[in-house]
Amino acid sequence: MIPTTPPPRVARILLHAGIEPRPTPESERTALRDLVRMGLPSTLSFLLLSLYDVADVFWLAKLGDVPVAAVTVFSAFFWLLSFSNGIIGSGSVAVISRRFGEGDLVGTERAIKNTFFGKAAIGIVCGTAGLFLLPWALRALGASPDVAAQAHRFGMLQCATIGGTYEHQIM
Repeated sequence: MIPTTPPPRVARILLHAGIEPRPTPESERTALRDLVRMGLPSTLSFLLLSLYDVADVFWLAKLGDVPVAAVTVFSAFFWLLSFSNGIIGSGSVAVISRRFGEGDLVGTERAIKNTFFGKAAIGIVCGTAGLFLLPWALRALGASPDVAAQAHRFGMLQCATIGGTYEHQIM
């Protein structure tokens, strides 16, 4: 059985800090309301992104199996190239939000500019690396020759433009 109240020493520390050791029903409702209010936009964003991907696959499938396979196999490699976008995006949102919350508009502006510059620079580095690593990655991922040929053409375009797409994605 998990205890529902903290040990006495922890309860004293929490009370001294002005924190209730046990949530009240009202605070639980408020926390749930805040969670939904803050989490819903992100959830909807991911849902729309997933629907966008489904639409892509739907239309690619009308062209045949090879285009679907080419985009799918390249996407696995592309995620490796673009993970830094998520890291920079999450970190920058925290910094920008903090500066804005502090009322430091100059710091907020500087954080936004650094985010755009940083994401573009990392995107160029990752895209350049992708241009050179793409043939090896397609072989390592086991793409058949016809799939690899289409994935290579598609991937070269994606890698060459990744720097420009990074700077437009804050998160």
